[in-house]
Amino acid sequence: QSSNRLRAKTEVMEEISSQNSDLGLEDLDKLEAKGQAENTKRATSWGIKKFEKWCDKRKLKVDFNCVTPVELNELLRKFYAEVKSEKGQPLTPSTLTGIRAAIHRQSTSAPRSRSMNIIQDSEFLSANKMFEAKCKLYTKEMNPKPTHKSSIAAGDMLKLRGYFSEGLDSNNSWADPERLLQ
Repeated sequence: QSSNRLRAKTEVMEEISSQNSDLGLEDLDKLEAKGQAENTKRATSWGIKKFEKWCDKRKLKVDFNCVTPVELNELLRKFYAEVKSEKGQPLTPSTLTGIRAAIHRQSTSAPRSRSMNIIQDSEFLSANKMFEAKCKLYTKEMNPKPTHKSSIAAGDMLKLRGYFSEGLDSNNSWADPERLLQ
């Protein structure tokens, strides 16, 4: 019985030691990065380049490792208000959202792994209010109301209904599709 206990204890110790691998911080960061989809990596890279280009034009340098939430909030507020497309047009709400998500990932992903949340933290309230304002203004000014195509005319709907009520022919295909053009 004591030999069984000793064998069980040895197996547990071997399992624990095999689970305690010697991964360094760099290895852990690489492993975390592998878990991110390639499209997400590309979107993050694009969004950060857009932000850095805006900063470069203003001779600003942002170090995501040490920028304070207050400093980043002020920068983001101004960025959201001023950023435009390459053609000088306002950015769509979805593009702005993508850039904001990229900046958030840049600051919270390895190797930085900072705990600040630019989307939800109260320190970023004024930046997020500007973000929301720019999205609403875009919708109001650039895309006020979508125009919808007119619905199918009643006569055409009757043709369709009649055609499809006949069903499939013996070859499992619709009888005479050219008839719909009459």
